[in-house]
Amino acid sequence: MTDKLCIAVCENFYREAAAVVSLEKWPDVRLFSFPALCGRPSLSWQEMAAADPDKSTCGEIHVLGSCCVRSLEIPQADKARCHVHFYEQCFYLVSSKSHVDTLLRQGAYLLTPGWLDNWQEQVKKMGFSQSAAREFFSSTTTKLVLLDTGIISQTKKQLSDFSSFVNLPTETVKIGLDFIQLLLNKIVVHYRESEQDIMKPNQY
Repeated sequence: MTDKLCIAVCENFYREAAAVVSLEKWPDVRLFSFPALCGRPSLSWQEMAAADPDKSTCGEIHVLGSCCVRSLEIPQADKARCHVHFYEQCFYLVSSKSHVDTLLRQGAYLLTPGWLDNWQEQVKKMGFSQSAAREFFSSTTTKLVLLDTGIISQTKKQLSDFSSFVNLPTETVKIGLDFIQLLLNKIVVHYRESEQDIMKPNQY
C-alpha cells in the first residue's frame, strides 16, 4: 500500500532526521538513508533504490541532499512522486544558511556528529594518510567546528581524536534539532495538505 511519505537523507544526517520523526510520532512518514558519497561520484537512482528496503509503501519520496543528489536522474515512472530538495551545502539541513556561510568564510571545516562517529572511515574514503590529512587541512582550514545536534553522547571524544589526527583547533556549536525539525515539518505539512486536496470531492 503506497500511503507513506518517504524521506531519504544522507547517512551522515540520518540520526538527526530519525530523532525528529520519533519525536513527532508521524504515523504516515517513513525515513531511510542513502550512502554518504559527497558527490564522489554523485548518487545514482539505483543506489537510492537499493537503500530503501520497502519501496512499495512510498506514496511520495522526498530526497534531501547537496552535491550527492545534484545529478540524480529520476526514472520517468517515478518523476511524479519523487521530489529532490537540493541544498548548496548539506549543513543547511541542520543550521541556517547565514550561520553556515559565516563559519565557512572563517575557514571552518564543518562536522556533524554522524560524520565524526565514523571519522576514520571518512578519512579513508578521502584517500588520506595522517600526514596527507594534516597537509590538506592545514592548507584549507583554520579550525574544526562541530555543529552539535546532541544525538551522540561520545561526540566530544571523537572530536578530540579527530582534532589530534589533523592537528587543528576545535570549536563546538550546540545547535540541537530545531532547524531540521522545522525543515521536516514543512515537508510533512505540505504532503498532508496535498493528500487532503486529492481526497476532496469535486464540487460543481
